[in-house]
Amino acid sequence: MKKGIIALVILLLCAFVYQANATTYFGCAAQEITAAGTFEDAAGCDGTALTWASLANGDILVANNQAITIANDIGSAILTATLTTEGTDYGGTDGGSFTFDISAATAKTLYVNVVAGSTVGLTVTGAGAGADTTELTINGNITGGTATSAYGVRLEHTLGVIPITGTLTGGAGTTAHAVHSATAGKFTVTGNATGVKGNGINSSDTSIFTVSGNCVADTGTSAGVGCHCGASTGYCTLTGNIVNGPRSVGATGAVRYTPTAPSDGVTGHYVKYDGGGTALFFGKNTDDASKALTDFYYIDPTDGGSDVGTSSGGGGGAWAN
Repeated sequence: MKKGIIALVILLLCAFVYQANATTYFGCAAQEITAAGTFEDAAGCDGTALTWASLANGDILVANNQAITIANDIGSAILTATLTTEGTDYGGTDGGSFTFDISAATAKTLYVNVVAGSTVGLTVTGAGAGADTTELTINGNITGGTATSAYGVRLEHTLGVIPITGTLTGGAGTTAHAVHSATAGKFTVTGNATGVKGNGINSSDTSIFTVSGNCVADTGTSAGVGCHCGASTGYCTLTGNIVNGPRSVGATGAVRYTPTAPSDGVTGHYVKYDGGGTALFFGKNTDDASKALTDFYYIDPTDGGSDVGTSSGGGGGAWAN
């Protein structure tokens, strides 16, 4: 047991050192991301070129005002790079782009964090093989940018599904959503989506998505929504918690909310409805009115907390057939 703990500590320390030695590379050619000469370790492109096989966990790839395409896998479960169009913060040039065309490649997986600067961080285009066919998987956190409509990821695919696993955070720019879907292609999110000035998720009138995570409104003076579904037909599905903010709500639009109900050992999901303060928990359906007192959460009027069953201060359950 002691040897196992020591081995784990050594592994964690090695991972920390590996992350600390991460390198920032700058785009120096408008070509495919893995091609020789696409990146160098100097913003002026007079340094050492990145050899793709040497890409390390934590490395930062700055577009540096270059239009860079992606047609290959990036990273692995133990290697996550960052793609960003923010250049000034790293001593380079703002702008540029990263683009993945799903119609021009077989299904790929990107282990990347995406951080937009003054332009969109990553754009997905093309049409996949089918409406429910996975064409591209993104594993990593996505953050909107600092300029108007500087989306973290802009989805323009017209056919296919894009699964995203990570934390989505809206940017400081107006409508700088973390993920913005502009077309009919589907996508799923496993993780939390939080609005700032831009939304965590924002979809157009033809886009459908599913979120297995929380939709959280901005907690400050901005009014970013956690998850907005603009679908004019159909609906988007949320299964986590919805947390409202002081000036906006956690989820808006054509949303179908299907939270996990509380049961033995399972707390269930909730909506924090008064500016993110009090949680209203959702309970199980039952056709027995007597079970409402034991199967449902409700707001206790004496302290604003959530309880199960009867309360000496009043309150009680509710049920639905």
